Amino acid sequence: MKKQLDRSASTGGVPLVRRSTNESRQRVNSLTRPKSRTGSVPAFVPDHIFVSLHSAGELRIDNIAYQTTLDDLRELVLPMWPHGVEYEDSRGDNWRVRFARGPWTSVGLDAILAQRLICNLYTVLARQGYSHVTTIQTGSPRRPGKLVFVETLQDPDVKIFATMFSPSKMRLTLLDAPRELVEDFASSLRPMFPRKVMSYGANEDGVHVIEVKREGFRSREAERNLFYACMLRFFNSAGFKLDGSIPLGRKDPMFWGSRKEAWIFRSMPMRRPESRQKQ
Repeated sequence: MKKQLDRSASTGGVPLVRRSTNESRQRVNSLTRPKSRTGSVPAFVPDHIFVSLHSAGELRIDNIAYQTTLDDLRELVLPMWPHGVEYEDSRGDNWRVRFARGPWTSVGLDAILAQRLICNLYTVLARQGYSHVTTIQTGSPRRPGKLVFVETLQDPDVKIFATMFSPSKMRLTLLDAPRELVEDFASSLRPMFPRKVMSYGANEDGVHVIEVKREGFRSREAERNLFYACMLRFFNSAGFKLDGSIPLGRKDPMFWGSRKEAWIFRSMPMRRPESRQKQ
């Protein structure tokens, strides 16, 4: 992933419009190809993709409409996990992958690689013309939620990075974020947390850490909320929107609590200048 920041700020989201070139794209299977018989019912072409992470290392993607999407997923996402793949299969418009050594519960360096794999998944879908809109929970609460991506405009210049926040230490870890963006964000925090902001990195792994020391009488919950608000506002003003969250890592055996979440940030498409109206 390129570590550059060359995008103007934008306040709008991805417009939910359909690409004009869809009909020229090859469908991924016969079920989504248009029928040629006169008077036949047109085949349904899904414009939403469902992504879900199961157990420790299984990835499921449903409603893949186009062959180019499946090809790019195989070519660009699978190699991101160095321990390889135990199982991979595509049937109909569904794709199933089981990665070796469970990336979704990994720790240490493998946890970084798992986040980078997720970022590549978001990147492929954005370039193919899909934008994450929400996460839905179906069935049992113990079942993983489905990330819903809707068909939008292709974004070949998209930038994706991940963050993971440790509430107990007020520490934010950023992966593959543009360096100047991180430095500016750390500077923007200092007026809100005087003499308490530390920033270090990024190392060769693309990891940068920003930590806020806890002092004074402000409650920890208030500090977290303020930190989140500052982060979301700053990234949004810099042209990056929160595009989803993924639970990763293992539960700490010494404490009760949920797994950590990786927050995925996506660059917003640059707006084209509007033509001036004739006077």
